[in-house]
Amino acid sequence: MKGFAHIFYIGTDPTTDQPDTILAKTINLQQGENSSFIKFEQEMEDYDIIVRTEDFRGYFVQSKEWKDIKSYQTEKFPEDQLKVTCPSSVEDDDAKIGLKYLTDGDDRGYQAAKGKYDQYYTFVMGPFGVGKNLDIDLGQAKVLASVRIYAQCCTKESYNDIFNMSYANLLPNEVTIYGSNDGEKWTQIGHHYESADAGSGQWYSTYGLVNRFNPLSYDDLSQIPTPVYLDVTFSISDNSYRYVRVVPNSVFIDNPYMPNRQQYVTMQELEVYTKK
Repeated sequence: MKGFAHIFYIGTDPTTDQPDTILAKTINLQQGENSSFIKFEQEMEDYDIIVRTEDFRGYFVQSKEWKDIKSYQTEKFPEDQLKVTCPSSVEDDDAKIGLKYLTDGDDRGYQAAKGKYDQYYTFVMGPFGVGKNLDIDLGQAKVLASVRIYAQCCTKESYNDIFNMSYANLLPNEVTIYGSNDGEKWTQIGHHYESADAGSGQWYSTYGLVNRFNPLSYDDLSQIPTPVYLDVTFSISDNSYRYVRVVPNSVFIDNPYMPNRQQYVTMQELEVYTKK
């Protein structure tokens, strides 16, 4: 299974104020069952959806349309109400690496852009953070929709020994999400997987914004319309959970010449979305 799926909806062309087919998202197809939430710029109660597929050579494969699809309304759970614990969190005050930076609202790397050369203002799990868990207490049971994991945009060319000059080697390519109401019995509610070998469609590859070349300034970051993130989405359900567990199962091999031997995992920001 190789190729792309282009997701369109019937909306309104802002320049002509006439009905038009608008591209919402292009996704890299993976073998097996998967799901993705797509936020449309034009909010409506229901949508006419068109999915068109093509192969990697750009040849059209198939098109299908669904009419009157009801929108699924979600909202971001307040970050200041997330109680996050992670026994494997790297805590380094000098380098500005720690758990507190995971939910501070900086989804691009603004603080790192303003900070000193060796200050990163980000979150890292490790050493050997792969397979370890990060737990979130919402304080109340909620119907969960997705967990969003951000990557830091390029704010520096070089990193310390943890990052080893290859930031993407620390980003997760496979993540499993669990829910619980007692913090002891866990139910898998979400999973994301893509090949660890870097290609052209990995989730962090958006416009090359995380590559460690040509560092972005604070003003550059402000001009980015959409930060770089991975949405791990859940099947629609009325089940509610108070606790969320995030487990990065593996990381990308973006630069095999700079291996992540100690299996560090990084996330710039983490958000939880729930059903309205």
